[in-house]
Amino acid sequence: MLRWPAALSRPLAASGLAAGLLLAGPAARADQDEGRVCAVRVVGPEAKGNVLDGDPDLPPLVAGAEGLPARRQTELQARGALSGPLPGWWRVVPLARAIFPCPAAEGWRPAAEAERLRGWFADQGWLDAAVQVRAEPWRGRGGARARRAELLRFEVRAGLRYRLTSAQLAVEDELPEALLDELRALMPRVGGWDGAALRESAEGMRRRLRAAGHPWPQVMHVLVADPDAADGKALRVEVEAGPLGRFGPVEVLGVDGLHAEALRRAVRPGWRPGERFDGRAVDRAREALGALPAFAAVEVEAVDGPDRAVVPVRVHVLPAEDIDWEPIVRVASDATTFSAGAGALVRGQHLGGRLLRGEAMAAGGWRAFPVFAGLEPTVHNHGPWAEGAAELEAALRPVQGLGLLWAQRGLLDAQRGYNELGGEVEAGLIWRPAAGLRVSAAPQLGLWRTFAYDRQLPFYEPWFGGVGSTAPMGGYARPQFRERALLVGPHLRLEWARGGGPGAPEAGFGLVLDAEPIGWADGDRFGRGEGKITLSTPLSSRWWLSGRAAASALRWAEGEDVPGVLHLRSFLGGWGSVRGWGYRALSSPGWDGASRDLRIGGDLMGMAGIDLGYRLAPGWELRTFGDVGRTFETLRDARGQSGEVLRGVHLADLQPTVGGGFSLPSPLGQLTVAVAYLLRREDQLPAYDPFPLAVHLVLGTPP
Repeated sequence: MLRWPAALSRPLAASGLAAGLLLAGPAARADQDEGRVCAVRVVGPEAKGNVLDGDPDLPPLVAGAEGLPARRQTELQARGALSGPLPGWWRVVPLARAIFPCPAAEGWRPAAEAERLRGWFADQGWLDAAVQVRAEPWRGRGGARARRAELLRFEVRAGLRYRLTSAQLAVEDELPEALLDELRALMPRVGGWDGAALRESAEGMRRRLRAAGHPWPQVMHVLVADPDAADGKALRVEVEAGPLGRFGPVEVLGVDGLHAEALRRAVRPGWRPGERFDGRAVDRAREALGALPAFAAVEVEAVDGPDRAVVPVRVHVLPAEDIDWEPIVRVASDATTFSAGAGALVRGQHLGGRLLRGEAMAAGGWRAFPVFAGLEPTVHNHGPWAEGAAELEAALRPVQGLGLLWAQRGLLDAQRGYNELGGEVEAGLIWRPAAGLRVSAAPQLGLWRTFAYDRQLPFYEPWFGGVGSTAPMGGYARPQFRERALLVGPHLRLEWARGGGPGAPEAGFGLVLDAEPIGWADGDRFGRGEGKITLSTPLSSRWWLSGRAAASALRWAEGEDVPGVLHLRSFLGGWGSVRGWGYRALSSPGWDGASRDLRIGGDLMGMAGIDLGYRLAPGWELRTFGDVGRTFETLRDARGQSGEVLRGVHLADLQPTVGGGFSLPSPLGQLTVAVAYLLRREDQLPAYDPFPLAVHLVLGTPP
């Protein structure tokens, strides 16, 4: 059965804080005229304080096709089967009722919701659980009954909790002993009841039998009471492998003409009609075609026909929109920078020929760097920033995930006392061996330069004196930097993403590895690598935890005396990096720290961060976080061109920060406000002593 994904959209905020206060009263009065869904109660001798003993978390029930609105945030999603994240009196507060409404019972089916709740209890071993829905009057302020208003209360009687005491495998067909051993290894474990594990065991057996050439395997679970244990159940797993099969013709649905022929060519390398059926080939085709952005949904399935030995395969696709776009709004502010901009991201697909996919992004705005001289704020550097990128992918062998890639990007970035301008282009191979995994390899050509406006020249000239300058960087203990560089070399990239991000109902994982193992900057050889890992996991229906870590290294074959290239260096500071510091403001130990200190990163970088969040409602989150990181010039202490010592990597130089804040939806994107505190003040910079407390304001994705 083909499952079409729900349309993605960005909810707009209904009102600001002031409007919420003004409208909360009328909205609350209107709420009294309709039935509301506002409570889950666990009743019976199994309950202790409205919570099942030993199992405090109820499932975060989600709306289906007939389900509740997306803004639903009621006790059905609350942790611990309680009446909400606040005490019972919270609904008499007008603003609380405006933010966390008790949704109307119209437009959804309480019986279906009750069945989902009962199914969750059954998965945990309460096989006899019963869920009832009843209405009762809503009591407002002072206990008075509201006119015609009702609460729909879900009451759960859990009953006895069972455990699995035995499991037996019964196979009706003659199968090879090796295949039987694999089926035995997939049997569920005896012990505590786990409905999800039982389903996973059955599906694993079906997959293994399909891989062995049986297209129609049957796996049935038969439960009987255990006479030796009142709370025990004995499981009999009955397996019928069915006949062996061979691949039949491929049928394509959802597209016509040349597009259908392109899909037939795409799956042809996976199997040919007449070959032995292999369920793994069908799974690979489903995953490979599903990974192509040209399709919004893909289903590849074996078709049961009159001749069960011949297995036709049906490929059913839903093409994505030919042209799709979304706006980009970026505003970021902290103690040392402010930037704002707007742009657009455009995506396009073409099903004919090689299943082309294209994507282009452009955004631009303004950035300013305020510097405080005593108590007087001054801005010694500000200017435009802009970025753009384009990528085109053509599938060569979609089932194997192999394709051609062409990509380019450009950047104009305003910095303290200087500006970066440049771009890169690459063309090569891309490989998608599994869902969420993407590997690319391509030669890359880039041209980057720095420049200064008239007002920036007093800061710029001492640092960029030109190759061969006798006093590089005004005598600072740093290698000098090139004003421009032509970069050539291979670019390798691996991206792996699974699950959702922070705050998502499922665990998520992301890994990005970038490598330029050998490259040349105007003939000087270098090597560079960078990696980033992100992890997120839900702790309950509302709490979530996420972590991230990143590291990079840039090494020159000729040593530290080679003039540097700013584009190749690593930077830290700002939202999404080490919070509490300004944009790119956290640099290597031992910098001069005077007003001419441009704070321009390091050749080595390491950082890590962790966030603990609590979801009040969809898009409304509280969080606390901690970050630590630093950039460095060299791995071990060494002498710079001016003879001064360059500090290597020392744990004592890491800069830790802690903080917290909140996030909420707005008409222009997600708005995040956070306060960060520097736990350790930089002792290497006597003339640059950042204020220990920083406020971050982020709207959309920060630049």
